[in-house]
Amino acid sequence: MKKSLLFTTLVIGLALTGCNKSTRTSTAATDSTTTPPPADTTVAARTEAASREVAADVRRGASNAAEATREAGRDVRDATRSAGSEIREAGRDASAALANAGDKLHAKYTEWKLNAQDLDADIAAKRPIVRTKDIAGAPTGTMDKSTLQSAVEGRIKADAELANLKLDINADRKGEIQLEGKAQNAGQIAHAMALALDTDGVYKVTSKIRIDDDAVKNP
Repeated sequence: MKKSLLFTTLVIGLALTGCNKSTRTSTAATDSTTTPPPADTTVAARTEAASREVAADVRRGASNAAEATREAGRDVRDATRSAGSEIREAGRDASAALANAGDKLHAKYTEWKLNAQDLDADIAAKRPIVRTKDIAGAPTGTMDKSTLQSAVEGRIKADAELANLKLDINADRKGEIQLEGKAQNAGQIAHAMALALDTDGVYKVTSKIRIDDDAVKNP
């Protein structure tokens, strides 16, 4: 009887010991499955720092670009003002030069006998009007008549007083110019002859220009 009781007690003890081991093993397994591993905070910190640096670089770049744009705008405005001043100055110089040239040309009217009263007799008699420069202005050799003709045409067509007149201009190799066509008054004839005589290479000018109220070219 005592032996049976002792055996039974031993079996029960072994069974309880096995259950405890199984419980501990199961609990350990459960704990290892449900408990997450500790997070790696070093990588996250580096990523955040890099993001902040990139954002700062972007802000600096935007600021620098904005400043560069403002600086470029100031440079353009300064250059525009400077160019405008230079253009106005050049315009004033050109106007002054033209006025000076006009004054010098009109001063020669008396020398070349091209004042209106000097032409009246020839115009009334419908004779060609001939004027020459001083002998010092005579050409020393043959001239290129095409070049000479183009030079005189250019001056007459560029002149505000004569630009609307239909005038024919012919040159020869001796530096002689012949003018034909129509003018509205003696002053225009005198001015055309003066421009021709004042052209380099021209020695003599003959005008066959007639007075006609309808001398202005049709548009």
